[in-house]
Amino acid sequence: MRKLNILKAIVDFVWIMSFITIPPLVALFGFILISDEPLGIPIKLNGVEVTVVDQQTKFLLVFVVLAALLILYSLFLFRKILRSFQRTKIFDLEVIKNFNMIGILLLISSLLSGVPAFIIKFLKKEVSFEMGLNPFVMLFCLGLFFMVLSEVFAIAKKQKEENELTI
Repeated sequence: MRKLNILKAIVDFVWIMSFITIPPLVALFGFILISDEPLGIPIKLNGVEVTVVDQQTKFLLVFVVLAALLILYSLFLFRKILRSFQRTKIFDLEVIKNFNMIGILLLISSLLSGVPAFIIKFLKKEVSFEMGLNPFVMLFCLGLFFMVLSEVFAIAKKQKEENELTI
């Protein structure tokens, strides 16, 4: 239980810090979308430096902001799961649904942030294949992991219910 409390404290800290940093970032991106002049602040999108002046880049930047907001919502759902674990509601239907929703949100977020980075590289004619781990692959795999975890918890819940009926 101590490890669960440490994890919950870390997730709560990240949650609180995100509320401190997200509003200024959203305001900055809103200003970037409205303004026609580059800010002079380097913006990196999955390792690709972007100069935000044309409409295509602004449009792609919107996807990245949406991806960040989806990750923030999945963090909120993860906090709810940890709270249920603290109350010893392990195989609750809400936990199973939240695991699945986190997986879906992380998959969508990885696509929303990975595809624009690829398009920008393609437009700059800098497309290359790199072996290794990048944020797109990690986020995509994490999303699939949460979806599998949801299925595992659903199977365990069913097994638990059948076990309780036989006793």
